[in-house]
Amino acid sequence: MTVTRALFGLLVLLACLNVVLFGNNLELGRKRKLGDGCYHVFLDVGSNIGVHSRFLFEPSKYPDAKTGRRLFNEHFGGEESRDNRDICSFAF
Repeated sequence: MTVTRALFGLLVLLACLNVVLFGNNLELGRKRKLGDGCYHVFLDVGSNIGVHSRFLFEPSKYPDAKTGRRLFNEHFGGEESRDNRDICSFAF
């Protein structure tokens, strides 16, 4: 894959994410978008079956995922105090 093709793919992905997460904020009475109300957003780009999102939302089921749990605790708050209703996960 050429660098130009990879950059084009990245730009398309970012444009799609912008529409999905934020929509058109200039419209009055706009419809609610998928990312509205998300305090935290986790993007799993290149996910296979979404296991990294499960590490985030169900950490007790993955006791051996020490690195993932540590990173999620650092960026999304501790497992005991984390409110999953404030977190949106998008996997591509």
